[in-house]
Amino acid sequence: MALMGGFARIGNNEITILVNDAENACDIDLQEAQQALEIAEANLRKAEGKRQTIEANLALKRARTRVEAINVISNKIDPLLRSNSIFIDKIKNESY
Repeated sequence: MALMGGFARIGNNEITILVNDAENACDIDLQEAQQALEIAEANLRKAEGKRQTIEANLALKRARTRVEAINVISNKIDPLLRSNSIFIDKIKNESY
């Protein structure tokens, strides 16, 4: 899950999270997210003035968060896919 801005409150064995925006990592297109990150980095480099710099920094943080969310989910899924792939290959090679 990619969470954009906000805060969390922890107390009495309960966590309350209030965010400006949230996006499920599974719904994020990797290519689009990486392209958005590259554009955000370029926009920050060419930003002029305080307002453009602030806006470019926010866009960069959002783009990084989206790419990081994909990487987290990929790191969790890849081992499962590899182990399932090994299992499927084993089944294919066994004769019945």
